[in-house]
Amino acid sequence: MNVTCDTVFFKSDNSVRFWYGKNKKKEIEYFTDLGLHPETGKTLKPITGYMIEKYICVD
Repeated sequence: MNVTCDTVFFKSDNSVRFWYGKNKKKEIEYFTDLGLHPETGKTLKPITGYMIEKYICVD
């Protein structure tokens, strides 16, 4: 899934709408539901403000 700085990452109650994980090439991928990464089998992590600022809304 593609996300941008304009993506709404949190619901109105501040719960997350996106999770992320790294694929086998160490690239970050984004998902709309909690679960396991399809390539690595690792548990996806909830998006955070830090991740948004560091990897998505980069100047």
